[in-house]
Amino acid sequence: MLAGLLLLCFFPFPEAQDKFFWGPLSDAFHYPMFFVLSAALFYITGAGVRTGAKLALFLLLLAALIELAQPFFGRSESAVDFLVGAAGVFAGWGAVLVVQHGLRVRLLYLLFVALVLGTLLLPAWFGLETLLWRARHF
Repeated sequence: MLAGLLLLCFFPFPEAQDKFFWGPLSDAFHYPMFFVLSAALFYITGAGVRTGAKLALFLLLLAALIELAQPFFGRSESAVDFLVGAAGVFAGWGAVLVVQHGLRVRLLYLLFVALVLGTLLLPAWFGLETLLWRARHF
């Protein structure tokens, strides 16, 4: 799984025709990617809070190194991508921590994760609305 995600991080995607939609959408993709990666690693390792902090630090360092290495593979580095990835790391860690709690905590946590992802997708949604408006009027 890690190898597949790393391959996506360095695969050079062609410039999209409209960067106002595809740019924010690809930025937002860092959240679920690091969410899945961190949740899987935290779950597999059974990391508690102390070990989890070390694993979270490792994942944050990995996210930073990925962003710094991307220009060598035809991609651009971005602090926003790092921050979105960091949000995914902590959301994945939180998901594993709340698995042992009751249904109410799980539902609230799922709502939190959905709100964060929705917030990250807003720029792409506005870009899509702009594209659709432009297509209808020109």
